[in-house]
Formats: sequence, C-alpha cells, structure tokens
Amino acid sequence: MIAATAAILLAIPSTPAIHTLSNGATVCLYPEQNSKGYAAQVLVRSGSAYQSAETDGVHHLIEHLLFLPGNGEIQATAEANGSWMNGTTFREVSRFYVAGPASNWREGLNQLVKLIVSKGIPEDKLSIEKRVILEEIAIQDLDPDSAMDRELWSKAFGESPWALRTSGSSSGIERLSFEKVKTALNDHYTGENIVLVVTGSFDPAVALQIAEQLNDLPRGKRMSLPSFPDIEYGRTAATSPYDTERVGFGFFAPGIGSSNYSAVRIAIESIAGRYGTLADSQLVSRVFFGPSESGSLLTVSISGKKPAIEIEKEVMEMLRAAPTALTQERFRNAKAAVLANVRATQRLPSAIGFQLGLGVLFRDPHFGTKELERVDAVTQEEVVEALRLFSPENAVVLIWSKR
Repeated sequence: MIAATAAILLAIPSTPAIHTLSNGATVCLYPEQNSKGYAAQVLVRSGSAYQSAETDGVHHLIEHLLFLPGNGEIQATAEANGSWMNGTTFREVSRFYVAGPASNWREGLNQLVKLIVSKGIPEDKLSIEKRVILEEIAIQDLDPDSAMDRELWSKAFGESPWALRTSGSSSGIERLSFEKVKTALNDHYTGENIVLVVTGSFDPAVALQIAEQLNDLPRGKRMSLPSFPDIEYGRTAATSPYDTERVGFGFFAPGIGSSNYSAVRIAIESIAGRYGTLADSQLVSRVFFGPSESGSLLTVSISGKKPAIEIEKEVMEMLRAAPTALTQERFRNAKAAVLANVRATQRLPSAIGFQLGLGVLFRDPHFGTKELERVDAVTQEEVVEALRLFSPENAVVLIWSKR
C-alpha cells in the first residue's frame, strides 16, 4: 500500500498557471503535453442558488439559449473536427465546456470563448427553448432518486434560494420574460464572474492569446452566493409518488477549501458500500462541492424490498455505529478508493479542469492538483471525526411509503 501511494503521489502534475485579464476574468492554464486530448471550460458565477422565486430557472434557460443560432454555428464549428461542446447548470456555477483530440484544441478553445463573449440569446427562440426545458423537467420527474434529491434540498432549506431546483421549476420557466433573462446574462457574464480553464495538450502562449478575447466582456460586479441558511434537520413521512417505497437522507458536507474536506470524502467512501448491504441505494450527490463558507448537502436515496421504515431504522443504526466501526482495514480500503478516484480525475483533462475551475472560484486554487497529497495525509482519527457529521441527529430524513 505504501509503494502504491508513493507511485500515485509521483503522478501529481505541476502547479497550473493562473492569469488575470484586464477586465478581471481569470485564466487557468494546465498543460500536460503527454495527453492525447484537451479540454477547455468556462465556469460562471451563476446557477440556481443565485436566483429568486421571480427568476427561478433563468440560469438554466441562459445556458440553453447560448447554444441556439447563430451561436449554434459556434458549437457546430467546434465539433466539426471531433470535439464536443456542452453546458451544465449547478447551484453554485454554470459550466460551458469543449473537449476532444489534442489536434483540435485551438479551434475548440476559440469557439468556446466566442460562445461566452457573444452573449447571443435570440428572443424569437425563447418560447421554443422553454418547451425543451419543460420536457427535460418532465423526464427528470420520472426518476425517483433525482426527485428524492430535490425534495431533500427543499426540506433542508425551505424558502432559501439554495432549495431551488437547478433546472428550474415548470412554473418558473414558464414565467420567465426575455427582460429577466437579459438582466441575469448581463449581471453574471462579466469578467469578474468568469474563470476559463484549459487542460491537456495545448500551447499555453497561444491559449492565453485566444483567452484575451474575454476582455471584450465588461468587468462587471462580482456576484456573491446567498448566505447558507441553517439546515432544517428532522424527519418527514409522506405517501410515495412512485411505485416503490424509498427513504432519503440529507447531510451537511463541508465545501472546497474546508480543512476536513478530504477526510469527509474518505468517510463517505467508508460507508457508501455498506448501504448496498441493506438495499439498492444511490448517493445522488456523491460528488459534492461548494465554497468553504457554505458547503453542500450530500443526499442518499435508498429503496429495497423491505418497507422504508425498516430500512430507515437499519441505516440509523449503521450511522450511529459508523465512527466506532471504522476498522483500520476499512479505513485503508476507503482511502485507497478515494486516492484511485482522484488519480483517475487528474488524468482526464475535462475532469481536472472542472476541479481547477471550482478551486479558483471558491478560493482554493490547489483543489484538484493537491488533492492527492491532502487525501494521503488524512488520518484514521480525522475520518472518525468526519463520520460524526453523518449521525442521525444531523440528518434530514424523508420517508416515502406506499398507502
């Protein structure tokens, strides 16, 4: 195990180069010339947590609209030589990315920057794209694990923006006007709110020249996430909206930059596999992130042949016993699994780029590149302490039972 860990640590790449453009935009360059591919992504300080009831769904709608004509031609050009381009909206950030073979990095990066700088959202396509999102929402609603995740966030945060659905609610999407969309776009898509990350095989000097097109954006005002409210812990029982019974748990998880972030990752791994001994389960938010001052909500959705109440009881007993049940072998296995996961992430340009961007946004610029060292340094005692975060008393519990 010691030799394997040493080999992992030797694979840590060099520190990325971080540049600040004249309008406040941040450019993070992380070349790895042995890579056969590249990835470029723009992270924007936007997402559902920045919204209100009046702007519910606006950042997801912006993400969709940016890819429509004439920006659709931007996506087609980027993908013409084997790259692919897409976007995702989270609570804390919106992500636009392009990735592909190393030979196409220059064109892919150029088109991604154009996509953001153009800020082209066609008003005449608004109603069409709303319908597309409403169809996405309808499909999401068919998945009980996703529904459980959303309901746990809602139970935990009540009326806070943190409880809003990342895709937007159906009613929220339908209410959005073009004026609200334009306002959100102009407020968030500015230099102070953008991080561009390029990873894999590329020329850093040329990449920085391409990135300077972002200076065409106004500096703007740096947007701040709303304060993270106290979680409303407790238990709620309801009739299951699906064919199966299900129990969900929501736990506070520290954000990027927190001193115990890596220990919590190992703690989660040490108990994740044990859910499977009780029932079919899914950690809906297995990969969690958020700034250190807020953190995130880690959610677990469990179903099985047993009634939900029986599953709840068994999980509660397991969680209470978890700190004392952490044997040295279980600790070593969990730590090795997390180290393997981190190492795999560092070898994927798109994955390590996303982590680097999150680190810059959340004031932990070494998140990603230093995570192997941090995980490797975690002790069994630190994991025991982290497991106490997942005690039944610190849980939002939702029971879905059949009639």
